[in-house]
Amino acid sequence: MKKHIIFSLGAGIAIPFVFFGTIIMASLFYPGYSHYRQFASELGAGFAPHPWIYNTGVTLRGAAEIIAAYGFLRVFRKLKLNPVLGVMAVTIVCISGISALLSAHYNFPDPRHRAYGLQAAIVIGPVLFAATLRRISEARCLVIFLLVNNILLFLTYLLSAASDNIGLMQRLRFLFSFPWVAICAYWLLSYVRKMPPNAALAPCESKSLTQSVLLRRSAQRDAGNSERSTRR
Repeated sequence: MKKHIIFSLGAGIAIPFVFFGTIIMASLFYPGYSHYRQFASELGAGFAPHPWIYNTGVTLRGAAEIIAAYGFLRVFRKLKLNPVLGVMAVTIVCISGISALLSAHYNFPDPRHRAYGLQAAIVIGPVLFAATLRRISEARCLVIFLLVNNILLFLTYLLSAASDNIGLMQRLRFLFSFPWVAICAYWLLSYVRKMPPNAALAPCESKSLTQSVLLRRSAQRDAGNSERSTRR
């Protein structure tokens, strides 16, 4: 597998660690900050003691999402998955990254901090990835996980409007908004690494891992039958 694809998927794996680590780090330098009652964006607001900590982390998250989107697109092409669904799924991750960059640039409470509602697009991200990966038999558990994650993500959006603990509900929403991207990146990285080396050198012409394994087993059976026939 080419190094830039590995790097791109690695960026996807890093997304939740960078983002949640940023929230924790920034809150340590904000005396009296409440994770239950305050938005995460307040850590990067003009009235925050050290807004650059949060805004830098969000910028890194946005960049990681855009880089990961490229890696996902290359792997989807390698596996010859549905191109329309693949592009739609990758676009959602890319939009989330752009939204993060805008949010970091326009600090809370600037109206543009919400990035014109672009971040809400992430709510259909898991189901699009599930639809894209459904043809891979080994991805069955991953697909189920993505669908369940999508339902929970949608519910957190609905519950956020009715809860007084806005910070807590936002953290729950984050929990279902970003880790699934890292899980998909890790799974795809592991899956593609198991493919034959010659397939990894030709992304557009390679077969899926399942087909390669079946062909290899078939060849081994044919060789065994031929050897037994020769002995007789």
